[in-house]
Order: sequence, then structure tokens, then C-alpha cells
Amino acid sequence: MAESTQSPVSTVPPNGAPLTREQASALLTEHTTSPVLIRHALAVEASMRSMAERMGGDVEYWGAIGLLHDFDYEQHPTAAEHPFAGARILRERGFPEQVIEDILACDVRRRGA
Repeated sequence: MAESTQSPVSTVPPNGAPLTREQASALLTEHTTSPVLIRHALAVEASMRSMAERMGGDVEYWGAIGLLHDFDYEQHPTAAEHPFAGARILRERGFPEQVIEDILACDVRRRGA
């Protein structure tokens, strides 16, 4: 089997660059192997894209947030860990704080619900 000459997808947006679906998908599949969790992420992505379109938001950005909202859940499923482990991973990788805050906003405990 020949080795791929294609470079791996960077999972961190360059300074000031928008988060792409390709980056979000690469990070999701790096941390999630469960087909059920991946389907869930894809469903939330679709929902977020639809809502962003209706609300006049950035469809690509909010779709990527939907993909990533539970990317840490398979490895950190407890209420004490999720989604905070994911936030730590994103910070360690240099993701913009806005991306991290938007992902953390998916956690109902942070919204006071």
C-alpha cells in the first residue's frame, strides 16, 4: 500500500481565520469513534446550520460548532468532565476563546437551565 502524500488537516484555525468544517470534522474523528456519537454530531451540525441560516448567522461557523459540541464526550462522559475537558483540549491547541465559549454554551448547566 502506498503512503499518502497528502498532509494531515490542521485542527486549529490559523490566527484570525474562521473555523472550517474540515478542521471540526478532523478534531471530532480524532476524539470520537462511536458511530452513534458521530451521527449525533452530524445531526446537531445540520440543525445548527439551519438555525444559523434562518437567523442570518455564519452557517459554516455554527455548523462547525455543532460538530464539535460533544467531541470530548466519548472520552470524558461524566458531568464533571464534559464539556470542560473539551475546552481544555481546545485551549491547549490554541483555538480562539470565542470558539470555546460557543461550544461551552451548549452545556445547559452554563445557561442556568
